[in-house]
Amino acid sequence: MKPKKFLMAGLLTILPISSINAEVLAEWTFNTGPTSVDRLASGSVAAGALVSGLLLNQSFTDFGPGAVPNDVHDGFGFGGNRGDQVIFLHRAEYFDASEVPAPRPTLDDYTSWGLGSSQGTSADVGTNGNAPIAFTVTGDAISTVTIESITVDFTSGGGIIFGFQEAGSTSGATVTLNGANPVLDVPLDAPVVVGPGETKTFTININSGALNSLHNIDGILLNGSVEREERPPLAEWTFNSGATSVELLAPSGVVEGATISGLSFNASFTDFGPGAVPNDVHDGFGFGGNSGDRVIFLHRATYFDGSDVPNPRPTLDDYTSWGQGSAQGTGADLASNGNAAISFTVEADELSIITVDSLTVDFTSGGACIWQIQEAGAAQGAGGTLNSGNPLITVALNTPVLIGAGESKTFTINVNSGALNSLHNIDGLTLNGFRAPSNPIELAITEIDYTLDANTVTLTWRKTLATSYVAKYSLDMTGWEGDLDDGITAARDENPEDPTQITLTLPLPPVQMDAPKMFFRIETEE
Repeated sequence: MKPKKFLMAGLLTILPISSINAEVLAEWTFNTGPTSVDRLASGSVAAGALVSGLLLNQSFTDFGPGAVPNDVHDGFGFGGNRGDQVIFLHRAEYFDASEVPAPRPTLDDYTSWGLGSSQGTSADVGTNGNAPIAFTVTGDAISTVTIESITVDFTSGGGIIFGFQEAGSTSGATVTLNGANPVLDVPLDAPVVVGPGETKTFTININSGALNSLHNIDGILLNGSVEREERPPLAEWTFNSGATSVELLAPSGVVEGATISGLSFNASFTDFGPGAVPNDVHDGFGFGGNSGDRVIFLHRATYFDGSDVPNPRPTLDDYTSWGQGSAQGTGADLASNGNAAISFTVEADELSIITVDSLTVDFTSGGACIWQIQEAGAAQGAGGTLNSGNPLITVALNTPVLIGAGESKTFTINVNSGALNSLHNIDGLTLNGFRAPSNPIELAITEIDYTLDANTVTLTWRKTLATSYVAKYSLDMTGWEGDLDDGITAARDENPEDPTQITLTLPLPPVQMDAPKMFFRIETEE
């Protein structure tokens, strides 16, 4: 008698939580980019968190990079009144209780700073509805972000009061910054937790005691911590196994459900191969290292120093593979990362969604270098500076990149060395992120075929995210002590053309050949 199907739901494994204990989650330094949006973007964002750029109240006039605001409205620019690249805030001369502008500004026009009419605002922003600055924080799918405070650097400033709170909540304790206290923490009343996939908005109140006042703010840091589910990295490149450059650049430990390519270098790099120490008029890489260890060794070539340009002059690709701008000896700007030094691809299978959020660079044997990762063609990620004091750095994408089921995306890495003819030993790279099912998958047997003569059964079941399975049988569906096989992996699939299911033929115990009924089930193996 042909046994009946037995359906069993798969079991989900709850993963433990571990803390990254990041002290600084993001920073705003206001000194990079051609537009105000670029200057207000967050940098050095901790893996697991997405932190937006700063959004200033609409009452502020945007004077843009290089400008010193001076207007009847509150304004901001990025030149500073000392010529430094800070955000420069101007507290406008709206009125002093007797001189009210005509026509009178709208409410938004004079509630962007401070509290009460004594600040020249004539309205209370205690509810922070008209707070001058706002930003958002989002936790990715496996991260919980806790926000505790901001640190304000007012070294170039004067005197100003800051308050910090979650939007719509009670204002945090105010902190006064001046020449005697130029760098201070501004705390929330209580830490705010942003759960996985959740977004919360935070606001910053600024209170200047004087109208027509000028304020240089050198930077703002966002402080807190990130807790992430413990998950292995998506892949790593260790550069120490293989006979050719292609083999040495191949990834290892690739997460199931993803296909990740080897690293591909910009065409301007000369490949010196295993055991070599590059030294050429072009950028080059090899695998000997200048310390003799099995690392990838990058050579930053001496193209030119402003006066000595090679003749014939290299092509654009020849001197845009590293760094940004002519100050790096590259002669071209890599802002579009079209000539990024390194690239690789990530592809998700039909059952998986892959999220890529950061890259960890091991520079233990190195020197000094700046790294960035981004999706090809997208805005550059925050730069991570590696040196002997910071040999292991995680550089984050500006936004985690989602790769849908069956989709492939390319990522690029910019490498920026401040010195020409420089040598860099890179011990390894680790790609960080996580895998999730493309749809909730119920573990279930979908087909059973019994062959009487051979006394075998062929089972087909839905493939889940489990790495191995156990096949069991029962004569009465009460006891399931009968094991047919365990440690079953996708490598034994007899029908690999179907990526959604596993098919496997198993022998049955001889004693069961005359059994009137037999039932089967598949379990995940922990």
